[in-house]
Amino acid sequence: MSNINLSAKEAYFEEQSLLNISDDEQDLPGESFDIINRALKDSKVMPPPPTLERQRSSFLGPTPKERLAEFEAHATRHRADTRPSGLKLARSSTAPVTELTKSFPVTEPRSNQLVGAESTNKLKRVSSLPDMTIASRTPFYKQMGVIPRELKNGKNVKPADNIKLELEAKQLLKGKVVYFYPNDDISMARRRRIHKVIQLGAAWVNRWRDDVSHIIFDDGKYTYSQLLRNLNKPGLPVRACNDQHT
Repeated sequence: MSNINLSAKEAYFEEQSLLNISDDEQDLPGESFDIINRALKDSKVMPPPPTLERQRSSFLGPTPKERLAEFEAHATRHRADTRPSGLKLARSSTAPVTELTKSFPVTEPRSNQLVGAESTNKLKRVSSLPDMTIASRTPFYKQMGVIPRELKNGKNVKPADNIKLELEAKQLLKGKVVYFYPNDDISMARRRRIHKVIQLGAAWVNRWRDDVSHIIFDDGKYTYSQLLRNLNKPGLPVRACNDQHT
């Protein structure tokens, strides 16, 4: 092989070897490359930069869900701190008392299969309260006064429980309380007058009361002074001084 061909081949292979060197390494060989390597060996390893915490909320602040979760967590901690330990459940003070419950009407549910006497027994009403309907039907003279004896002669005369009242339009003394002087129904004539005032809607009392609205003298021989001495009072209210001599 001639020297010219040999030189050409050497030049070619040198060019090929240069292709294996990267662009960054073209200027490194030499003294500067050694200086850089020594500097890298002497340098300390720097810690990695801190990672930024991910922002969980928008730029306007926490979202409604985050606020709700934070509030519930706070409330749970607060209840756990303030709740006393060792307490047991107690019965409410508003629970109905057994005795009071028994005094009110109790009706069991109806059943289609209950017929006749059996159904009557099942639907009995238990009540200790007074029957307002019966009270409202009681005549005024029985509710507020004394019941006089019947218009019969004798020693063992029964009370007059069935005095027939006048029509309501004719009851001129309706709702009044009448006191007679003398204050008994021994005399038949006085007993008739007592029956009459009751028929007119009043109630008769044989003892003085503060709610007496009318005083009736049985005879003209009795005076107001005698009445006061009998009652042992210095005077009477103006509303009760309706003297009537019959």
